[in-house]
Amino acid sequence: MNISLLFRLLAAHLIGDFFLQTKKSCASKKELRTSNGWRSQLLHALIQAALAYVFAGLWACWQIPVVIFVTHLMIDVAKYSWRDGGLLAFSLDQIAHVGVIVGLYYLLGGSFEIIQSFDMQLWAVVLSYLIILNPTSTFITVFYQNWSKSRAFSSKDILKETMDSTADAEDNFYKGGTYIGFLERILALTFVLAGCWEGVGFLLAAKSIFRFGDLQNKKDVSRTEYVLVGTFLSFSVPLIIGLIITKLFVF
Repeated sequence: MNISLLFRLLAAHLIGDFFLQTKKSCASKKELRTSNGWRSQLLHALIQAALAYVFAGLWACWQIPVVIFVTHLMIDVAKYSWRDGGLLAFSLDQIAHVGVIVGLYYLLGGSFEIIQSFDMQLWAVVLSYLIILNPTSTFITVFYQNWSKSRAFSSKDILKETMDSTADAEDNFYKGGTYIGFLERILALTFVLAGCWEGVGFLLAAKSIFRFGDLQNKKDVSRTEYVLVGTFLSFSVPLIIGLIITKLFVF
């Protein structure tokens, strides 16, 4: 088995965990003392197992859906049983899921040798674009929840100010910020993969001009730090991923 199987399993995880989950289902999963909470947990684990099975395409390999279902359920239950639902919980949750996928791939006899094939390059690029969308937005939002605890910002202020908030579906203002974050990271990653670094510079310059009004207020240092951190976080992810992909594969 070549490493494209690992990329497919990771893509299945990202789609199930970040693109198919709604805020309502996430809230339901927290209610572990109710039947509704366990139904949501079981349904989500089942969706993850089905996606992994379909994306793997190894129809005789029943171990993939079984392992993904059991481990995903256990990890999510442990996460929502933990009182700290901040950045640490989010990070450990994702590390555990990815660790299970990597371990499963290894136990199935997978090779970690990078092979220059179109199939593998395609899945690597698909995985890269998936990471910079909802997963990165969720990471930035969780990061800013921790930030708000140590800064003079309320959760409402953060959602209004950040260009990468995860917003309520009914609020077009918040949704606009999320989509702007998506677009800027898509463009940044595309420029890196294409070797067009001047395009990345243009994006950073345009973002800086747009946010100049927030940065020029010297009386509010915390807000200035907040804007700069958000910008660097949003751009760092596609730049790092793009560099990794271009170093591994020849484009």
